[in-house]
Amino acid sequence: MCRKKTAYMQDNLMTEYTIKMLIVGIPGIICYFISQKLYGRKDRSITETVLLVFLYAVLSYGLVGTVEACINFYKNHGFISKTFDIFLGKETDLDLQVLIKGVLSGIFLAYILSYFMRFNITNKFGQIIHATKRYGDEDVWHYFHNAPDSQKNGGWVIIRDLKEKLAYYCYISAWSDSEKERELVLSDVSVYSNEGGDFLYSVDHIYLSRNKDDIMIEVPPSDAECQAEYHK
Repeated sequence: MCRKKTAYMQDNLMTEYTIKMLIVGIPGIICYFISQKLYGRKDRSITETVLLVFLYAVLSYGLVGTVEACINFYKNHGFISKTFDIFLGKETDLDLQVLIKGVLSGIFLAYILSYFMRFNITNKFGQIIHATKRYGDEDVWHYFHNAPDSQKNGGWVIIRDLKEKLAYYCYISAWSDSEKERELVLSDVSVYSNEGGDFLYSVDHIYLSRNKDDIMIEVPPSDAECQAEYHK
């Protein structure tokens, strides 16, 4: 009888612990999905995903705890934080207010991470101190499209469609994360023959989907559209 009661209590403790862990992980889960939405989905193993969610949850609550401690210190209450007390075991109950703060912190963190990814802050700092030569993105496709328009003729490029033998002088409005096909939405497009350089027509927008070996992107000088050599 005692063994059954002990086993029942252990099961309840495990269930309660699992529920708490899931609740604690909510900010990390939200941060993970928002960050994936902002800077693109990447293929990761289940282990990597779980570790990232855990890390984002720790960072989210860590940010909340730090802000709480700083505010309390400023108010002469000492460097204390209810969030830190919960995770250090000084308090056993997870406050709903702490969870809400963690979720908001996770959302904020997702945008900060996206900013770091967008501008390659980590790798740029590493390049400054000569710790790395890597540009940061997983491939050059992302690096090119994430580069500022000021480095790409104000965003105006020539896209050579090797499959259809056409050249597009245009602005890239949108691009895909797909590794199989390169999808582009082109705006203010002037279409030329890729062989003779003859002007064919112009359109407001073109959706282009090609194998990665069937297109080539060039960054020409500002007067490229008037130079015949760029249409050959």
